[in-house]
Amino acid sequence: MNVDASLLPNSHRMGMRAIIRDYTGKVIAALSKKLSGTYSAKDMEAKAICLSLQWAKDLDCRIRCFVRS
Repeated sequence: MNVDASLLPNSHRMGMRAIIRDYTGKVIAALSKKLSGTYSAKDMEAKAICLSLQWAKDLDCRIRCFVRS
């Protein structure tokens, strides 16, 4: 799963996106969601990860976690 978050400056609007792929790279599911609020960059990314993991759980997807920074 790949996750990203972004913020529109001065608008208090945040967006997040996530994509789940299988072991061959084929897209299994994708998510794009608008959120409101003001967050730091780290908080936005953390919120996007939490929402994405919940979404994957709701889809009954098995996720192997590897973290890259």
